[in-house]
Amino acid sequence: MKNLILITALTMVFYTGWANKIEVKLIGESHDGKTVKLMWFMKKWDKSITGFNIKRKTQDNEWVTINNETIIPGVSKDKDLQVVENSTVELLRLKNKLNELLDNGTLKPSDSKTFCDCLANNNDTLKVMSRAFGQDFDLALLSGFGIIDRNATEETEQYGLFLVRNNEEDKLASATFDWSTGEKSNLNPTIKITAVNAETGVQLIWKLPAEAIKKIHAKGFNIYKKDSNGWVKVNDSPVTEFDNVMNGYTFFDNSVNKEDVTYAVTVATMFNNEGNKNEYLVVNKKIISDDIARLTNNK
Repeated sequence: MKNLILITALTMVFYTGWANKIEVKLIGESHDGKTVKLMWFMKKWDKSITGFNIKRKTQDNEWVTINNETIIPGVSKDKDLQVVENSTVELLRLKNKLNELLDNGTLKPSDSKTFCDCLANNNDTLKVMSRAFGQDFDLALLSGFGIIDRNATEETEQYGLFLVRNNEEDKLASATFDWSTGEKSNLNPTIKITAVNAETGVQLIWKLPAEAIKKIHAKGFNIYKKDSNGWVKVNDSPVTEFDNVMNGYTFFDNSVNKEDVTYAVTVATMFNNEGNKNEYLVVNKKIISDDIARLTNNK
């Protein structure tokens, strides 16, 4: 049942808490305790919204704005991405990615008014957009629904999302995300891996509870194989396929010969972060059909 488990987990992330009419959700992640990636989702769009501000709450209970100007929703080649990312290297990468996505038609240019009108007139657009952000954090940054804080040097206890309506900032945060300075997200849950040998390769199977997937904002898994040059990634996109029979996630590698192979499965998160590689040695045993063939030839 491909994608069902992870899509269910992503939906829980997007809509948990909205039963109480909370219309905005702010989530975050820090892989190093210094850099904090933030992303927000809307259940319903208000036509009065013209932008967002993100603030840190210090130990003195004061809100400090981290973006140097209001974050405006929309997609454009002329958009100033420095509002949401201040790393020179990452800015160049994001700009190149934006141009590529616009050139190949994956994204369509849309000024802020047109973009917001579309969100206000069709709630399904918000749902589709939210799922896209969950698969690629870059899309949230490019569209004005995410930010990276690389300057969390002050003692921080919480982040807040403040809506800007008709160019006036709300006095209260619409959503918050608790995070303490130095706190690292757990991107390395225990993943139990097993393997099944086949005539044409190896099938890897691993398990991770849905609750753990939700907690760490997982969007899928990456598979690595070790060779003489080190680790080589073997999947094109994060693995989300669930095996109902084996009751676990699965990946089939058909490029395996008869030698033993060392694999690793890592968690890939919604924020484009990744967990550590946990080595698992697959001993390539003889396949049953090979033994039968050998016995037949010896008769």
